[in-house]
Amino acid sequence: MRSFSTEQNQLVKPPDYNHAAERLQALKKYLSLREDSTIRNVGTLSRSPLHNFLEAEWNDLIDLVSSLLLQLQHPVQYASSFSSPLNSCDLSRLEKRAKLISAYRWSDSSSDPPGAYRLSAFKNPRGFLVALIRE
Repeated sequence: MRSFSTEQNQLVKPPDYNHAAERLQALKKYLSLREDSTIRNVGTLSRSPLHNFLEAEWNDLIDLVSSLLLQLQHPVQYASSFSSPLNSCDLSRLEKRAKLISAYRWSDSSSDPPGAYRLSAFKNPRGFLVALIRE
């Protein structure tokens, strides 16, 4: 009888807490800076269904990053709900999502919107499609 070892099929090792916290902190700073620029230009942006959707996705991303930072700072407190720390793929996806939503959100204020959107960038891809229909 053959025995298969599952030890070789381990998941990607998570980065150490300090590195993950640094990346999340940098992402939070990026999100905050972009948000501050929006607040200053609030009168120049249209309030279309697509803009409202992108704003909600942006705010959700800010909340998610803040929550993850809190969980990394207090891992014991969240041990039952946060079973494993972020791995580098999760962090990369969050960073990519922030860049995509940022590009979509700030191109929304121009007369030439992006030619394509990645639905994987959104927490609520159906909401995106509904917003497009309502445009």
